[in-house]
Amino acid sequence: VPLQQNVGLGAAMNAGLAHCREPYVARMDSDDLCDHERFAEQWRVLRERPEIDCLSSWQADFEYDPAQTFRVKTVPETHDQIVRVLRWRNAIPHPSIVVKRDMLLRVGGYRAVLYLEDYDLFLRLVAEGARLYAIQQPLIHVRVTHRQRLRRGGWQYAVRDMKFRWSLYRDGHISLFNCCVTMLVYSGFRLAPPSLKQCMYSTVRRTRPSGEEPASLGTVGSVSPPTAYS
Repeated sequence: VPLQQNVGLGAAMNAGLAHCREPYVARMDSDDLCDHERFAEQWRVLRERPEIDCLSSWQADFEYDPAQTFRVKTVPETHDQIVRVLRWRNAIPHPSIVVKRDMLLRVGGYRAVLYLEDYDLFLRLVAEGARLYAIQQPLIHVRVTHRQRLRRGGWQYAVRDMKFRWSLYRDGHISLFNCCVTMLVYSGFRLAPPSLKQCMYSTVRRTRPSGEEPASLGTVGSVSPPTAYS
């Protein structure tokens, strides 16, 4: 569904959602790579557990070569475990999700919350009663460049995070204590130098040396990675 101009992730996702007709909607970005068995595994879980409204998985991050994974982002497995983590940070890899279309429509789709559209969506899904589950293996390979990691900081990001956290408290998603603590933590993270950011990431994410594949990681699917990188 081509758009004539950049309207932001939330509006673009809603434009695509308007063209979806099947009961489930899956997403990924244009330069992400699916594990060869991603949808087979996710469909198996959804058939066995139809009560699940939003299904995700772990995420394997790479920079140039998908076989060179430098970090695996993990997610707790059960609904209650995921919700507990969501109170503090966005634990669900957005490119890995398969979600019920009617549940997406029920919460009004995505909202224009710059860089936090997915986190905002997950919390609204939980508030609406959606059931979450995460497959305990990486089924999506996501390109994360050094430039991307460097630019996720500064006062603009810090102020945006604080405003978002305050909106979560105002809407009843988190407590005042949670709001204050996370404002301090996220502000420190956004304003920290890149080397310190990497250490902070490592405290909440599983990391692996470059080239070491997770034991549960299958073969990358037939989609070829781009030959040029920015």
